[in-house]
Amino acid sequence: MSETLKPCPFCGGTNISILSNGIGDFYAICDGDDEDEWFCGARTSDRGCETPEGAARRWNRRVAG
Repeated sequence: MSETLKPCPFCGGTNISILSNGIGDFYAICDGDDEDEWFCGARTSDRGCETPEGAARRWNRRVAG
């Protein structure tokens, strides 16, 4: 994957994972910060996101609400 993932717009965590939903789509989820055991769990939708790169682009478009 070539796209660098931005920090979480909600908690600022930098430990972001791209995961498969098991049926061919992907999503990004915040696992918090590497130094903390706490994580916020913010994630993107997996609907229609068929590649890890697509999930990364979707994550990087997120903004804190």
